[in-house]
Amino acid sequence: MKKDLAGIEMDEERFAAVARLCKNDLKFPSSFAEWNVMEQTGRLEASAAGRPVVRLVVEPEAFQTWCEVVGIVPCLEALRAFAIVKRAEAAGLKRAA
Repeated sequence: MKKDLAGIEMDEERFAAVARLCKNDLKFPSSFAEWNVMEQTGRLEASAAGRPVVRLVVEPEAFQTWCEVVGIVPCLEALRAFAIVKRAEAAGLKRAA
């Protein structure tokens, strides 16, 4: 769901690092321009659904570590899950034990 990608901010350097991590994912955007289009589409979808767009700057090292801890291969769906978890944590929601 692209709306979960809304608000994920990456400059070109961060995008390139995340793209290297996700190099085996055919769904991951092949360029920074494609990433920006995907994120903007997500913003439109989120707004249309009445969901707030919450800003999240992705640090590639944090994303990589999270993938390792969770035991998943870095990919677009992992980035989406990472964003959902990080936003929940920022909102004060805790994972059930």
